[in-house]
Amino acid sequence: AHVNVRQGIKMSNGSWLFPVYWQEVEERWDWAQIPTDNTIHMHWPSRCGVMISLDGGGTFQPAGRLCAPYPLMENACVEAEPGHIIMLMRAQGCEWLYRSDSYDYGLTWSQARPSDIPSACSKLALLKHGDHIMLVHNARGDAGGDGFSQRQNLSLWVSDDGLRSFDKRVPLAREGVVMFYPHAFVDEGRGSVYIACENARQSYCLRIPFAQLWDE
Repeated sequence: AHVNVRQGIKMSNGSWLFPVYWQEVEERWDWAQIPTDNTIHMHWPSRCGVMISLDGGGTFQPAGRLCAPYPLMENACVEAEPGHIIMLMRAQGCEWLYRSDSYDYGLTWSQARPSDIPSACSKLALLKHGDHIMLVHNARGDAGGDGFSQRQNLSLWVSDDGLRSFDKRVPLAREGVVMFYPHAFVDEGRGSVYIACENARQSYCLRIPFAQLWDE
């Protein structure tokens, strides 16, 4: 139920990979009931995986079934080095993003585990330019909060060592401002990163030149 397809990547072997997440109906099936609250959510637990295409989108094969004590959703992937794909996931109710690694172009995945990256239980984005990996997320470890109020500290973090550490952390909104759900892409021609985000009332678009993120 509720299969969601996220922003995909083209891997170094030419294959396409799209992160996906879905709910598995394990019990308490009801044709009328929609699993929107947490009491039902863990009866229809959220899982993460990927869809891979070897023929330019002609066909796809599923891979991965990542589980955790928390519902896993809104995943994103990046190729850290040839064949090594890193997946970060929102883990609802956990103050850390979850992580899994694949070393065979997404065909098999390590067990999902907590990372050391704080999470406000919101969506994230992963991008790559050369050796730079960019993570856009709400850099605040808060699994609770009232509604969207915890979704603050929207930031862009830059890693040059495959997400082992972050060399630069750029705030994208003023302290205390609620801003979330980033979608982003790299514009190689204009030497910029574009980020769309929202606060549940308005949508915004940011442009960040490469020169503000690293030395070209």
